[in-house]
Amino acid sequence: MATFDEAARQACKVSGAGLTPWLDRFADESMAADFVAWDDTRRTSWPGGPERTDDVVCLLRRRADGKPAHLIVEVATEPRADDLARLGIYELLLAIEVRGVLDDGPPVYGAIVHLTGSSKGGPLRLSKSASHPGVLVKPIEVWLADQSPADTLARIESGELALCILPWVVLMRGGGDPELIERWKQLAGRESDVEKRAAYRHFALEFAELTPGLVNWQRSLEGWEMRESQYSKSIEARGEHKAELRVRRADLLEGLHLKLGGTVPEPIRLAIEGTTDLSALERWFRGLFAVNSWAEFQSLMKQE
Repeated sequence: MATFDEAARQACKVSGAGLTPWLDRFADESMAADFVAWDDTRRTSWPGGPERTDDVVCLLRRRADGKPAHLIVEVATEPRADDLARLGIYELLLAIEVRGVLDDGPPVYGAIVHLTGSSKGGPLRLSKSASHPGVLVKPIEVWLADQSPADTLARIESGELALCILPWVVLMRGGGDPELIERWKQLAGRESDVEKRAAYRHFALEFAELTPGLVNWQRSLEGWEMRESQYSKSIEARGEHKAELRVRRADLLEGLHLKLGGTVPEPIRLAIEGTTDLSALERWFRGLFAVNSWAEFQSLMKQE
């Protein structure tokens, strides 16, 4: 399922300015903020948790006072029981990092885009009693399978929603109807950026694999905008890079265990799992044969 998550994250990043107003439509209370930039800072979710690589974190500016806000957008190929808990942890850690826990600190919002499944349940409540919840996690949730593709296309056509929302239409209820696909193509044709049009095609065919309308999308898009997209190439390159990183990190951690024995200290493990620099991992691996203690290896890691 990782390939769909990765494609969805890239689809989010086609246009932050178009993504945030669409997500805001599903909020119980508007964020009342506009997209400014992507926050591409690498961070670890929690000690021992997954590294936050290529996450979708938006930096926003609140309309009322011009102050900053943050929006974390998670993608779920299939609903999981711990979706809200995991996002809640990430929101809290980011809030601590950006000082959002202070009375005047920037708010941290969360959103989950569900590629499959239908809405169920409610917010996550960790409470001392039914009437006094201790923790409430209630992000913006978009259940694509519950949305109307015809209504969404109409909003895109009127300019109420941006063209960058087109990839998500594929996953909406009945989105594989041939007539709707033709409307989709007409709207996608309005995109002046050739690369983005090719990206919409790539995302549509990727997401269609999760729907009963796959064959209709394949037939309709055969030959349409059939050019190699930089988005597609970047996704493939990123996948290859991440696979090599995983191998190099595993080799280094195993080598450290064999050379120095015992459990790899947490700061060293987090530094290894957090780096995306293949040359650094290679240098550290070569250097581990010359060290005789964890302190020596930690000193080696600090060398340029």
